Parts: sequence; C-alpha cells; structure tokens
Amino acid sequence: MPMAANRRFAKGFSLHSIGFKLFFIFFISILAFVLAVGLISYDLSRRTIASEVSNSSLQTIVQANEKLDYMFGNYENLSHQIRNNTEFTDQIFTLLNFDVEQVQRVTMDRKVRGYLQNLKLSQPYVTGIYVLNDKGSFGTTDVKIPKDIATKDWYKKAVDQNGKFVWLPPREKGYLGVGSAGESSFAVAQILKNSFDDPIGVLLMEFDPVLLGNTLKKIRLDSGNVLMRDADGTNVASGNDSWTDTPPFAMSGMSGELSLRDGSADLLAVYAKSELTGWALIGLVPKASVYAHADSIYRFTLIAACSAAALALVIGYLLARRIGGPLKRIQDLMKEGAKGNLKVRSGFTRKDEIGELSSSFNQMMSQMTQLIHDTDKLAAAVLGTAGQIVQVSDTTSQTAKEIAAATEEIAAGAVSLTEEASSGNEVTLAANEQLKSVMESNTEVADTAKEVRVFSQEGIRCLGDLTANTSEVERKTGDMAQKVERLRESTKSMEKIFDLMARVNQQTKILSLNAGIEASRVGSAGKGFLVLAQEMQRLAEQSRQSMEVVAGIVDTLHEEIQATSAAILESQPILLAQTGYVHRVNRIFGNVHGHMEEVLTKAEASTARLRDLEQAQETLKRAIDNVTAVSEESSAITEEVASQSAEQSKSSEGLARLSAELKEACFALQTSLTKFQYDR
Repeated sequence: MPMAANRRFAKGFSLHSIGFKLFFIFFISILAFVLAVGLISYDLSRRTIASEVSNSSLQTIVQANEKLDYMFGNYENLSHQIRNNTEFTDQIFTLLNFDVEQVQRVTMDRKVRGYLQNLKLSQPYVTGIYVLNDKGSFGTTDVKIPKDIATKDWYKKAVDQNGKFVWLPPREKGYLGVGSAGESSFAVAQILKNSFDDPIGVLLMEFDPVLLGNTLKKIRLDSGNVLMRDADGTNVASGNDSWTDTPPFAMSGMSGELSLRDGSADLLAVYAKSELTGWALIGLVPKASVYAHADSIYRFTLIAACSAAALALVIGYLLARRIGGPLKRIQDLMKEGAKGNLKVRSGFTRKDEIGELSSSFNQMMSQMTQLIHDTDKLAAAVLGTAGQIVQVSDTTSQTAKEIAAATEEIAAGAVSLTEEASSGNEVTLAANEQLKSVMESNTEVADTAKEVRVFSQEGIRCLGDLTANTSEVERKTGDMAQKVERLRESTKSMEKIFDLMARVNQQTKILSLNAGIEASRVGSAGKGFLVLAQEMQRLAEQSRQSMEVVAGIVDTLHEEIQATSAAILESQPILLAQTGYVHRVNRIFGNVHGHMEEVLTKAEASTARLRDLEQAQETLKRAIDNVTAVSEESSAITEEVASQSAEQSKSSEGLARLSAELKEACFALQTSLTKFQYDR
C-alpha cells in the first residue's frame, strides 16, 4: 500500500500540483530566511567593524596629531627663546644698521653665530638656524646665503604674518638652497625684532624630515598608512613611501572621517588638522582589510544556507507527500464522478482538513445521486406541460396577426391626415417668415428715418451756428480792414518823422565838424572839446545807421500792411457768397426734416398694420398645430397598438418555439440522465 501511494504521488507530482507548490514555498521560505539572516548579520558586522576601526583610527590620529603639535610647539618655543634674547637681537640689529669697528664686528658676529650653533647642537633634528635680511644674513652654515632671499614667497609671507609662525613643507636642498642634492628639509619662519620692536629680518629654522617620518611610522593603523599634508594638498611626510600618491580630498572641520577611492581600492580615511601648522595628519586604511574580519560570518552564512536547503528538500518532500497524495486521490475520484459514475466514494478517515475534504466529497456525491433521481421525475412532468403550451401559443399567435392587420389600416389614415396638416403648417410658416421679413424691413426704414431726422436736426443746429459764425467773421474782417488802413496811415506819419530825424542828424554832423575845426584851430586848449566833437560825430553816424535800419523795417511793414489790406478786401466777397450758401443749405435741411417727419409717420402706421397681420398668422398657425398634434397623437396611438399587436404575435410565436424547444430539452434531459450510474 505505501509503495502504491508513493507511485501515485510521484505520478501526480507536477509543477502545477499543490504538492509541488507547497514544497517550493517551504523550500524557498527556509532558504530565503537563512540567507537574509546571514547576509544581514554579515552586513551589520561589516558596518560595526568599519565603525569601530574608524573610531579607533580617528582617535589614534587625533592623539598623534596632539603629540606632533606638542613637538611643533617646542620648536616654536625655541624660536620665542631666540626672539626674547634681546642681547642677541640687538647685536644683529647693530651689525646690520651701524658702522662698527672691524674687531668689534668680528667679535659680535662670532657671538651671534656661536649662539645659533649652540641652539642647533641642542636639537638633534634641527639642520639649520638662520636670521635672514636683505642687508646681510647669519646662520649655522658657512655656505654663502643668496642675497635675493627677501624676494622669496615664503620670506614675504613670514613678514606679512607680523610675528606669527609660518610652517613650510619639505623642499629639496632646503629653503636657502644650501643643502646637499637629494636631501630635503621642512622649516618654520617668523619675523624677528629687537628690543625696540624694530624688524631685524626673518628667523628660519630648518628640520630633518626624518623627524616626521619616524614619528608617522610609529603610528599603527590596521594595514594602513599615515600621511601629513599641508593646506595646499602637498605631502609633507608619509609613514610608507608607497602611499604618497593617494589623491587629495576635501576636509571639513578640524577632524573627521570619510570614504574615498584610490584607483581600484576603497579606502577609509580619517584626519586631524594641526592648530599650529595647519597641516593635516591623515590615516588611510584599506576597506578590504577592515572587512576581512567579517568574511568568516559570510562563509558560515553560505554553509548554513546549503544545510538549510538540504533540510528543506527533505521536509518539503515529506510535507508535499503527506498533503499532495490524498488530494491527488480525491482528484481522481472526482474525475470518475464527472464521467457519470456516482457510486465512487473516498475512504480517507483522517481528522485533519484532508479528512473533512473526503467526507464532504462523499456527501456531495450522495446529494448529486438524489438530485439526478428527482430531476428525472421532474423532466417527465415538464414534457407533458410543454405540449399543452404549444397548442395555446398557436391560437394566440393567429389572433394577434388579425389585430395587427386592422391596426395598420387605421395607422395609414392617421398618417395621411398628419401629412396634410404638416403641409398646411409649412405654408403658414413660410407666410409668417415673409411677414416677419417685411416687418423687419419696415422697422429698419423707420429706424433710418428717425436717424435722418436726428441728423437733420443736428445739421440745422450746426448750420445756424455756422451762419452766426460766418456773420461774425464778416464783421471782424471789416473791422480788421479799417484797422489795417489806420496802421498804414500811421506808417506814413513815421516816414515823416524819419525825414525830420535825418535832417537833425545831418545838422549834428555839421556841428561836430565845425566843432572839430574850431578845436584844431585853438590847439592844445581845445583837446577836450575836440574829443567831444569826435564823439558827437560818431554818435551821429550811429544814429544814421540805426535810422536806416528802422526805415527799412518800416518800409517792409508798410508793404506787408498793404498786402494784408488787399487780401482782406479780396476775401470780403468770398465771405458774402459763403454766407449766402449757408442760408440756402439751412433751408434745404429744413425741408429734409419736414419730409422725414412724414415718412416716419407713415412707417409707424404700416408697422401697426403688419403687427395685426402677424397676430392673425399666429392664430392660424396655432390652429394648424392643434390639428397636426391630434393627427400625430392618433397615429402614435395606432402605431403603438400595431406594435403591441406585433409584439404579441412575436411573443406567441416565441412561446410556441420555446415550448417546442422545452419539449426537445426534456427529451434530451431524460436521455442524459440515463448515462448516470446510481442505485434507482
């Protein structure tokens, strides 16, 4: 029995079976859960390890940066020590700015260089200490210092900082160029002043970069490297020379962390900026080395997923066999029942849902057996009733056809009456439209007559104003002619005055000539009188010139007055003729106004008669509309009766057809019921 069940289960185990679906869902759920838990754990572990490494690396970098600041602070204190040595600074100031005896200069120079040399020897990583000035320089080297040192950018920057320290990144041969080839040094610069706060020059201390390299190599990061860069992104020092080509990146704040990519490698970067130098101490850790600690979790996840997949295969198969096998057996029994064998029954007696499904299947087959038995009896009864319905339907169909024929004749008469009423209505509508057109034309004529009356009244008023204005112009033109005549007489009087003035001017010239002759005859005693005579002569000449100009203007004015007078005399007949024309036009407008009043009166009377005729047309139209409505209503009722008769006839025919079909269906039902196998 178990082997047979296994064979049945294997035979029905398809991709669409519920057993396979249960197996697939269970398998995928277990596998997805294990993978999700494992991958989430792996991701969380990666994040946790990265966060811990980042925090520890940042803490290491911050502490190392504080130690470097302490070291840089010591060197700045050394610079302060030099600056606060007033004897030293005063000696340098004296050597640079005053003439000193040669013996004293050599002594002071030896003290200055000895002091700087002692300071250098006390600091193992200091490679040189210099006091630089364009007038002269002092230092711990015997090599000649360039005289153009004051033109260097770093020198100017130290001067501009006015006492603040300027830290300079490593440079080959040092910042004075006196070092050996292949060797470099970084430096700190500060302006140096004497006890009177007078600038002496720039104090420059150079350091061996091994100092920074050894310090950075002592900083331990997880498979990473430590760099130091200035504000421009230039490498100052590195704990591993193979990491110096890491691309620069933006740093916000005094310390922080970020991720960056160097070629094909992802890096975790932490940094801390120095408060003294402004340089950034950067720690770089490859993310691959950080995440290596979490690889064991990833491998365990893969192993757990494979184990869970194998376990899910076994459990899924057992689950699918436990559920899918009985369901397949019930499916086969249902197919037997579909073929007509109602005697089949399920033998499962389990207490779960499969057992309930088996019991329900058995109950369903019993009820179907009873239903088929009752249907067989009912089909025989329906077959007898269907025969009687066919006879009644034939009789009803014949009667409906006779009623439909009589109704069609009544409908034909009603349609004819409706057509005649519609024709009369159309004639009435056409006459009504023509009457409306005539009324509209008459109304337009009346409106036009009213507008012409208004325009004629306005024209009469305007012509009255024009007549008054023309008369006023005529009167003013006469007055103007009289005034022009008087002005011409005045110009003639001015000509007489000019003649008198000309004679007076001539007499004045003669008197001035006589006075000049008499003054010349008297001699030096008559010089004043001679000057007066000359002035009178000059004044007489100017008066003559002015009178000639005025006389020319008066002549021109006289000619213009004569021309104006002639124009006025010529325009008077024209104005008189225009006044006559205006009076004639005024009379014409008066006649037009009278005729328009008559036209308007007749148009209003015509409009009143047309309105009476329109009312008569409306009365006739309503009568025809009433006849048409009655005819249409009668036709509609007749058509409705005909339609109902036709529907009744069709219903009777349909009922007869359905009765015949019902009879045939009863025969077919009885034939089909004979195919079922059950205990009768």
